[in-house]
Amino acid sequence: NTIPQAMRHDIRQLTHELRDIIKVNTFVEVGSRDGHDAHHVCQYWNLNPANCYIIEAHPVCYANIIQAYPQYRTIHVAASDVTGVVEFNAGIFGQEANVGISSVLTRTLNDTFISEKVKVNAVRMDELMLTSNVDGFDLAKIDVEGFAMQVLKGFGDKLRKFKALQLELEIQEV
Repeated sequence: NTIPQAMRHDIRQLTHELRDIIKVNTFVEVGSRDGHDAHHVCQYWNLNPANCYIIEAHPVCYANIIQAYPQYRTIHVAASDVTGVVEFNAGIFGQEANVGISSVLTRTLNDTFISEKVKVNAVRMDELMLTSNVDGFDLAKIDVEGFAMQVLKGFGDKLRKFKALQLELEIQEV
């Protein structure tokens, strides 16, 4: 597979930088926005779409992903360290320039973020894996706008099953 020169570094890490190091059969993207990264990674590794999971809390983003990529297992929840209902700060399409910064957390860095609070189901990822009959994931991309620690805790002991994780971490507290 050829990687375009303009490929973002995080996607390059999930593809050709790992190709000789690990064998990948399962993938999960937590916090996707549009499904494009998951699609690229799953195509690169030639994965069975049934082994590709996309976790997205933003209701409109989720709807767009299932329309664009119906072949993947896309689940509309907020990954968390607790299971229940949470308020999610969802960027408003057509008003917010970057809906990708939507989060369970309230943004304090960017007071111009245009969002609405919506209630979404939150789930521990180890519970979601159990109900989805998934023993483990080989590879993960997690981009949850400051909520990564809670997502990692939510994997519980299943975190040990990963071969590689790519996390987006903030350089300032969100």
